[in-house]
Amino acid sequence: MASALPIAVLLLLCLLPTASGLLGSLLAWPPALTVSDAWPQQLSLSLLQSLWVALASTTVALLLALLLARSGFIQRQGFLRHRWVAPLLSLPHVAFAIGLLMLVGDAGWLWRILPDSVSTWAMPNKSLTALITVLSIKEMPFLLLMLVSQRNLFAAEQWLAVATRLGYSTNQSYWLCVVPELLRRVRLPIAAVLIYGLAVVDVALLVGPNTPSTLAVRVYQWSLQQGELALAQTQLGSVLLIAAALLLLMLLYAAVEGYQFFATRRLRRGPPAAVPRFKGFSDKFISALWLILTAAVLLLLILQSVAFAWFYPQWWPQQFSWQAWQGIPQPWLLLGRTAVLALLTASLAVISVALISAWRQQLRARQRGIVDVLLLLPLLLPQISLVLGWRAWLPSGLASMIWAHCVFAEPYAFLVLIGPYQQLTPRWRWMLNSLGYGRWRTEWLLVRGKLMPALGFAWVIAFSVSVAQYLPTQLLAAGRFPTVTTEAVATASGGAASQTAAMALLQALLPLLAFVGYRLYDANVAKLGKGANADV
Repeated sequence: MASALPIAVLLLLCLLPTASGLLGSLLAWPPALTVSDAWPQQLSLSLLQSLWVALASTTVALLLALLLARSGFIQRQGFLRHRWVAPLLSLPHVAFAIGLLMLVGDAGWLWRILPDSVSTWAMPNKSLTALITVLSIKEMPFLLLMLVSQRNLFAAEQWLAVATRLGYSTNQSYWLCVVPELLRRVRLPIAAVLIYGLAVVDVALLVGPNTPSTLAVRVYQWSLQQGELALAQTQLGSVLLIAAALLLLMLLYAAVEGYQFFATRRLRRGPPAAVPRFKGFSDKFISALWLILTAAVLLLLILQSVAFAWFYPQWWPQQFSWQAWQGIPQPWLLLGRTAVLALLTASLAVISVALISAWRQQLRARQRGIVDVLLLLPLLLPQISLVLGWRAWLPSGLASMIWAHCVFAEPYAFLVLIGPYQQLTPRWRWMLNSLGYGRWRTEWLLVRGKLMPALGFAWVIAFSVSVAQYLPTQLLAAGRFPTVTTEAVATASGGAASQTAAMALLQALLPLLAFVGYRLYDANVAKLGKGANADV
């Protein structure tokens, strides 16, 4: 009990900001409002738009992730195994949104090289379609990573083999046997994506609709205004977002249970008489399309950032210049400030999550589930509501901003580490304990011998999450601590295309370097491991 006390205190410190932010939003209810008759209708439309964006983007991203995960479960391969995917995964949401609009938006590069009759398919720059498209494409790799991480945690291969012997096709076996269990195991990551789509602000400011905006954007805009009316509107919007998040979580639970019920009923009916063959074309097509699209976005950002004169409908710039890069004020200071903040956030997040994960392994299954929900709680609540609640409780400054960054980075690090920790069977601890090692010495030896690659990847994810944070940086630091993300959003809202592309690339640079560094480290560890095995 005494050894668990420090971890319990650490968990409490992780949860305290979430609880304070939630209370800060809820205690402001009910606000006193005196508004026009049309205002409730506009608010309802914004809320419906937010719900539609969350449901549509999460559904599309999940379906794509399940299709791609199929090859990982059936053929033990998948596009996540390609080493050149990591740089593309590191592209932040804001940078990707900017590049995607330059590629397929109004007057985008793709429509310049295609016939005019095809340009009618261009994606509107500020629309629900653009917002849903960006979120779907960017959230799919995260969900795929969460799905594939469960591959060794249950007997998926045995289930597929048994179902195939019973007469089901490989495709039917996957969707009826494996997918229901996968959905049950990754409900919390799916919920995090769902709530992110509901309450996203930075991406919605760039590509979302304006008439009206989504509810999270309107709450953010009200929070920047002065006066009692703006304060009341902000409080009402924050509480409505929390209520909408609870509604989405209930819908997700019902959908997972409903799919499991459907799969069970379908299995009881037995295999069909004619079994269609499925060669996995969709897996390869979707992965190739995603990789080509993301690579095209990255290359177009590079080209646009050095383009000085590039007018529609020319498909290639008339002149090139470094003027956009030279126009960034103190870029090295901006990068250094962001990097130091991300380094500190990632280190604190990974250390705290590693300690909590080690303690979690000693708990019972029900207690582990409670710890999981508590650690992921910041992702299961609208970020704008939490940050506004913190702003009401905490003084504006660097310490509050770092605290908020850690709160949002810890859940992602935990999602990366939970799978590797669960793969550590008790026999490893029994063996080390039998050699006379204490509890924490045993945990350190296991971390050093088995979990260093996973810890490194968790650190990279936490680093990237910190770099991409917009609301905590903008609201809790009161604009006195600009980062590459806040500057990228500000530039994209009214800057030239070349300046916007340069800032987007500057935002993507730090996560890219972190991912490349992790890949080099992972490859070096694997090489040393093979050399040691060869010597033996």
